[in-house]
Amino acid sequence: MKSRIFALGVAGALTIFPAPSALAIPSSFTAVGEAETWNQGKAERPVPNTLHYQGGRIRLEMAAPINAEGVSPFNVVLAQEGGKVITLLNPAEKQAMKLEMSSLNEFAENRSLQKISQFQIKDFTTTFVGQSKVVGQAAIAGEKCTIREQKNKQGHFKVWLSNRYQLPFRFIYLENDQPAFAWTVKKFTPASNLGPSSFAIPPGYETVDLSEMLNGLDDNVKPLPAR
Repeated sequence: MKSRIFALGVAGALTIFPAPSALAIPSSFTAVGEAETWNQGKAERPVPNTLHYQGGRIRLEMAAPINAEGVSPFNVVLAQEGGKVITLLNPAEKQAMKLEMSSLNEFAENRSLQKISQFQIKDFTTTFVGQSKVVGQAAIAGEKCTIREQKNKQGHFKVWLSNRYQLPFRFIYLENDQPAFAWTVKKFTPASNLGPSSFAIPPGYETVDLSEMLNGLDDNVKPLPAR
């Protein structure tokens, strides 16, 4: 379960990529990167990954090893820009798990995953850039980037925004001014040569609707208090 939650966290964080606009944002790209997490201030092992983006379709591939129980994790995430469903794939077991983000809203243990559904790719450039402040300059993967920082009720974020492509080349989420999650581009190509089938559940996969499983949990699970 931990690997599934991590996959969702990565997918949610990476969907801040903006859609094409009048700026020099490519309509498709491939970003080879590295995801990092911290647990109580201690950095965990980075997870290499590759993000493919094509006209609003997202495929995230993570180099996740077999876990301690000998089970291969769900290490491919499929998503649609502005969509409300995330699909996790386990190629080794030919399994697919679909999750509707709204089904998480009433369960306290999933509070951290609710943020995934709040990210809107199309609005990133106008909302984040408009509400953030410039705090520096740096080079990531050979690209000059402007470092922007934003603090609001959703959290504390820092983004290294590529000056050429207007895409985040590094993203970090902080809790109590300490890093909690980060993603950094190591290699960037302004194109993706994957076919449409790479963004869909492959034939022959067993598909499970995790939303139905969550909705069918025991009545003893307490819902989140109304806000």
